[in-house]
Amino acid sequence: DWKLHEALLEFKYVEGHHYGEILGKKVHDVLKDYDICRKLFCITGDGASNNGTMCEEIERLLSEEGISWSAEKNRIHCMNHVINLAVQDFLKSIKAIKTNADGSDYVEEDLEYDGHGPMPEGFALALYKIRTITKVVLFVICRLLANV
Repeated sequence: DWKLHEALLEFKYVEGHHYGEILGKKVHDVLKDYDICRKLFCITGDGASNNGTMCEEIERLLSEEGISWSAEKNRIHCMNHVINLAVQDFLKSIKAIKTNADGSDYVEEDLEYDGHGPMPEGFALALYKIRTITKVVLFVICRLLANV
């Protein structure tokens, strides 16, 4: 009857830069405050490099206490964030999202044709869009599998 339990333990103010080492120390402090260092199973976060460094710092600090915890095995990338990145790549690939000169994104009302051959119409346009979507989905699946 294993049941997942979760609780918000604390909000910590982080002054200055959010370097992974600093974040790792803050998380470790909370684990120590609640005497749950040995109970830490995994940490879920986005793919930001400071989150990886944070997990490595937690691994180092726990190791100093004789606790075995692997940053590589026990860090889980947030699935919502991964899906969001995949959807953003998809929308950009079908030109539903464009990038401004300043790097910000904007959404167009319709897909743009890539200019190869005559502009598809009707059923041919639908097939063109499906083909484009299929290519992007395959790309996203390969990208996700590469990160597993």
